[in-house]
Amino acid sequence: MNVDFWQFDFDDIIIRQQPEEVARRALIESDPNFDPTLLGRDVVLGPTGGLAFVRTQFVNAAGIKTNGVDASVNYDYDTNIGTFRAGIEGTYVNKYRAPVGVGETIIDAAGLRNSQNFAAPIPELRFNATLGYRNGGHNFVTFVRHTDSLKDDQNCGGGDSPADFSSPNPETLLCDGGLEFAKIKSHTTVDMQYGYSFGEYGPLKGASITIGAINLFDNAPPFVNTDAGFETRTHDPRGRMAYVRLISSF
Repeated sequence: MNVDFWQFDFDDIIIRQQPEEVARRALIESDPNFDPTLLGRDVVLGPTGGLAFVRTQFVNAAGIKTNGVDASVNYDYDTNIGTFRAGIEGTYVNKYRAPVGVGETIIDAAGLRNSQNFAAPIPELRFNATLGYRNGGHNFVTFVRHTDSLKDDQNCGGGDSPADFSSPNPETLLCDGGLEFAKIKSHTTVDMQYGYSFGEYGPLKGASITIGAINLFDNAPPFVNTDAGFETRTHDPRGRMAYVRLISSF
């Protein structure tokens, strides 16, 4: 069993601007970092007044303070019919305080999708659990992979169709009318694998074969009210994938 508490403080970081942030600074006068010179230079409007082009740059920002816990437990049990193995390892992000834009606004990005700032999606909890069995050349293992839910800071409300969602206030980046950020559900998949090693003797010396499936139960990624319909930086849309692997040594 292993438990680690970690904390990192980064000062004077360089971040890539988000298009939404640059557009707000160019178009919304009440934005604390309003800069009308961006309009026509970094933000270009189309003939109907809609956004046609937004240029983003790398800029200096304040810093990031983050902490959390990594933990793992593994256990092997030998029997007359083989060795059974079980384990779980995961990460919990307690805090991820990061700057938004070039100003002094600091948010806790842990648990957010972070579509309105430079950070990647940060699920508070991720873990992988394993259950395996080994006997001679036979090796069977199952993986359970879990990603925690997220708050979607691009959408407020929620439901089964895009009409059930609304956008956050462009000035405050929060939801109006008593609404909260939409929830992106947690996602759990199961992988399964069987392998056989032919050992060090015979015509197949050093060879092994593995067959398996990723996302065995074809669990689709949770819905997100965005262009792709899912969070591309966190979830895999490909569904069930089967594979066969042959390895030989000479």
